[in-house]
Amino acid sequence: MQLAITLTPDDNESPLGYYRRLACENALWNWKELARMAGVSPTRTGLLSQPDYMAETLQLQPSWTHALAQREATARSWRALHRFGHDAVCPTCLTESAYLRQHWEHGYSVACHRHAKHLIDRCPACGDFLSHDRERIELCQCGHDLRSVTAENASSAQLWLASLLAGEYAGNAEVAPNLEGVSVNELAQLVRLLCQQADVSVAGPRRNAASPRAVQEAIEFLRPLDDLLQDWPHRFESHVSERIAAANPDARTLNSALGRWYQQLKKLGATGPLQVFLKSVIQVAAREFDGVIDHVAAAELGEDSHVPVATVAKSLGLGRDALVQHLKSGGAVYRTRRLGTSGFCYEVPTEEVERLLAERRRWTTREDASRTLGVGPSVLENLCEVSLLTADASWRTQLLKGGPVLEESVIAFETAVRAHLKKTKTSESCVALRELTSRRVGEKKALQSVLRAIGSGELSAVAGGDKVGSFRFRVSDVKRYFGRPVLESGLSVNQLAKVTGWKWESIRHWIDTGFMDSHEIVLRGQPCRVVMPEQLLAFSQTYVPLSTLAHSLDSKSSALLERLGGIGLVGGKLLPGGATRGALVRMSDLAAAALRPGL
Repeated sequence: MQLAITLTPDDNESPLGYYRRLACENALWNWKELARMAGVSPTRTGLLSQPDYMAETLQLQPSWTHALAQREATARSWRALHRFGHDAVCPTCLTESAYLRQHWEHGYSVACHRHAKHLIDRCPACGDFLSHDRERIELCQCGHDLRSVTAENASSAQLWLASLLAGEYAGNAEVAPNLEGVSVNELAQLVRLLCQQADVSVAGPRRNAASPRAVQEAIEFLRPLDDLLQDWPHRFESHVSERIAAANPDARTLNSALGRWYQQLKKLGATGPLQVFLKSVIQVAAREFDGVIDHVAAAELGEDSHVPVATVAKSLGLGRDALVQHLKSGGAVYRTRRLGTSGFCYEVPTEEVERLLAERRRWTTREDASRTLGVGPSVLENLCEVSLLTADASWRTQLLKGGPVLEESVIAFETAVRAHLKKTKTSESCVALRELTSRRVGEKKALQSVLRAIGSGELSAVAGGDKVGSFRFRVSDVKRYFGRPVLESGLSVNQLAKVTGWKWESIRHWIDTGFMDSHEIVLRGQPCRVVMPEQLLAFSQTYVPLSTLAHSLDSKSSALLERLGGIGLVGGKLLPGGATRGALVRMSDLAAAALRPGL
């Protein structure tokens, strides 16, 4: 069949309301006559369950009929809260545009959020419900124009609920929370729970009492929302406090104390926008209930202000009993809650847990400290013994220490060594910090002196690396602190004088003027020069003392000096009387003189 007039459905139009408006525009008695003309059952199901057939029969756009069928499926999901048999309308909306809005069909829709007025479902002239069989939407079946009716003002809570049911929530300064995006069915379950069990002293009414048919019945049912949602969340939290106060004093869990009301709310607020209600309950219970709270739900909501002691002990890497002893000794803030039939459990505030974790993290293990510095256990032990690293051998008896070494001291030592680095290209042999062990270099006290010098900056590295353990130091600089090992492998000035017969003053002068190489060490707290075998060999291959040369010829130095002719002397020490002591003859000069013709 071809209708004389076809209409485009509005975005928020009721599915049945569209066919009613279509029947009216085509001068039919009502929508049921339109159904009979289309050859379908004169019911909502007949019109809305066959979108393709209706589109073909009435020459409508298939997208229209499919959209209407989808809206009808949504309305049917409301079940007992789907208002049918009569209409609820906003007179002002009908004045602007005479069509039925879909959200008006919800049983909890009692107000128009756009005009802040109550919906009407009875004609003020005849007193009857507005039948959905009437010919025109804007007129009562008695002929009274509904657009002329003055509706009463709606409350803030009613407008809040109406805007959410319409899917047009734009915020409300007087009522919170913001539940934008919540599904209509979940919202309805929350409203039913809050209103049906608003009085904590009265058992919940019959379940069908939560499915009002008339607008006035719905207004009465929804009245508790005006109190619960004002001044959010304080009024709601006060309601939770009343429930906790009225609960069985022997209840040891929040589930048993608040009963089905809390259990249903916990199910609704597990995810999505409704979580704000469950968060408020958890917050109040944490302050006022001394039983066990559902820590899993509270943790997921981010409202868990206290943590069970077993969980805390696990996070700290401690035993539960050790932590309990620490708590009882006053080492941390905690509280007790009833558990089971006669027991108690300990809980620690999350802030206190963070503090304990931070304190324990300040102390690290020896393995981690060695890994950070890039040194072995023996070097680390020496660093601790000389107080370059702060260590506590009895750390296991102190709960606030997570290891024997203070991590701050490790960082400070590493920073100091890096700050004193003086990169220098050198051909001398070098030794890395990690190689400074008593097994490798000998005397432990001297080794610790080297480490102290490194820590203070007195001894600087000449080459760096990724970790300070790979920083390298000149062997000659390091040997200054190893008095005994170096002395045993070489000769002091006095020892060298006794072995060679040279004057110790001359040897000292040769060292000071650079003719003889040596190592400077500290022996019994005093500086000391030691000549190594290789250094003595190098000196003997380059110079020969004049006294040694005279002794080999059974002569005196003064007599031999006259016979040397033009061979020059070096390295002699000028005495106050003008004489020279410890003069040296270059081996190269002697060789040249020996090869001179006629010598």
